[in-house]
Amino acid sequence: MKPAPAELTALLPEPVARFVHEHPDDDLSHLSVSERRRYALALADLTFLRYSRPAVAVGSVREVVMGEGSASVRCRLYLPNDWQGGLHVHLHGGGFWAGTIDELVTDAICRRRAVEGEVAVLAVDYRLAPENPFPAGLEDALLVLDAALSTSQGIGHDPRNVSLGGVSAGGNLAAAATIELGERARLLRVLLLEVPAVDLSPSALPDLADRSTREEYEQLLALYLQGNAEPLDHRVSPLYASDLTRFPYTYIRVSEFDALRPGAERFAARLRGAGVPVDEECTAGALHGVLSLDRVWKPAQEWQARAGVLLRDVHTGPAARERTVGS
Repeated sequence: MKPAPAELTALLPEPVARFVHEHPDDDLSHLSVSERRRYALALADLTFLRYSRPAVAVGSVREVVMGEGSASVRCRLYLPNDWQGGLHVHLHGGGFWAGTIDELVTDAICRRRAVEGEVAVLAVDYRLAPENPFPAGLEDALLVLDAALSTSQGIGHDPRNVSLGGVSAGGNLAAAATIELGERARLLRVLLLEVPAVDLSPSALPDLADRSTREEYEQLLALYLQGNAEPLDHRVSPLYASDLTRFPYTYIRVSEFDALRPGAERFAARLRGAGVPVDEECTAGALHGVLSLDRVWKPAQEWQARAGVLLRDVHTGPAARERTVGS
């Protein structure tokens, strides 16, 4: 995370401003991608230990492989003690090149949503660029979703009671996967998008604050795509999909001072225009990566709690039971 401009820092709540001030802005250009990835993981874990609430206990956690043979994806399954068969598929963030289900923050988010949402949570360890450029991560997300919607595949969930969510780059993959599902996307109970990167086109660049950030963005995009698709491809930038009418109920959470916010808001508007039920909330005073500040900042706690309530309602509430019986 690059330091926020002084004029922006003055607008931030104290815990968020402190987080920005203490976050290192090291030049990592001398490191290989794998070394940067290790650095990012270590920094994410240190940030979690400093700013986040401890992970909560769940009924059980186990490794799950979705698919078979070379067409398989490592996942981690979190089961709550009070489970009624619903399954939420979670795609972590990390800019398409970093992030993992082994991060402390991803583990904590999945645990809390399993408990508060009374739903099994399946964290997907999708492939990362540059070793596995686009569309590898999207293919992994689709493989897991296809399996989850078709069969319990050793999980024991109800394939009629599945939802999907993603954070940042994971939000991009979740939205793109929903488009690729076509008519089957309607089977999803909810699409939960948190600070999603739904517009990776050149037109999104003016939303980025400074030249160094724009250059970093361009490098990240080149690393991810490697010439396999154009930024306007709907699988890369879901905002530009021609047809969004098959989307399920969608909840979008954005941060006030996030460069990804305008794209996410335009995406919400397009969904509404397509007749899709959408709820959209903006966390005041928030930057892109503050979801994990839930030990020191109440709005981050409320953000987490809102997601838990949403998952519980769609998976176990009256509407969910009626839909399962009638499906």
